[in-house]
Amino acid sequence: MTALLLHFTKLPAAAQAHFLELLNHYLFASPRRRSQLRRHWHLRAPADDERDDA
Repeated sequence: MTALLLHFTKLPAAAQAHFLELLNHYLFASPRRRSQLRRHWHLRAPADDERDDA
């Protein structure tokens, strides 16, 4: 979790705002919508070997 927070602090302000907007949409979504969002994110996420170490 700490690595994620450190990565977030390195993002430009616009990217931080976009992330927070997506997070808020998730937090206030219904359980069904949350499941849909997670499936969508898994489809768009890079493979483990494509991720950087940030």
